[in-house]
Amino acid sequence: ATQLFTWIDAKYRSTPVAIHLFCGTGNNGGDGLALARLLHEQGYPIIVYVVRYHATPSADFRINVERLQERGVAPDYLTDKSVFPTLSATDVVVDAIFGIGLNRPPEAWVARLIAHINTAAAFVISVDMPSGLPVDRTPWAEAVIRANQVLTFQAPKLPFFLPQSKK
Repeated sequence: ATQLFTWIDAKYRSTPVAIHLFCGTGNNGGDGLALARLLHEQGYPIIVYVVRYHATPSADFRINVERLQERGVAPDYLTDKSVFPTLSATDVVVDAIFGIGLNRPPEAWVARLIAHINTAAAFVISVDMPSGLPVDRTPWAEAVIRANQVLTFQAPKLPFFLPQSKK
């Protein structure tokens, strides 16, 4: 999260932008929540959304949502019944919905959220890899975030090198 913050801060330090963080309930979402905490502590205007696609969150998610709430930031929880937020061309979106553990296409409502983010004119940053992009096969149709920037960890992921992954 610190490295994510450092990159975002270097790019947007003197630019007033609203940062919308979409965080899943797994470890990738935990990274997004930790980033949200760091952004909040430095005065960035943030809006945090938890994409509640799974009823049992990971330990990393639980720790980081608690730390964020301790600082007075209450995430908005998105479900299959939610109206998706409006995103403008001046906004920054952080995609921390899914990480490398995705082994099936996203649920229909999450695929609609991904399409909603993809049609927005906002600048999209994916954490580790674009949500919906599997690491072990060709992508599932349109249910993949089309990120402007991917900030990945440890090692490049195989899909980054496959022509089928480019959209």
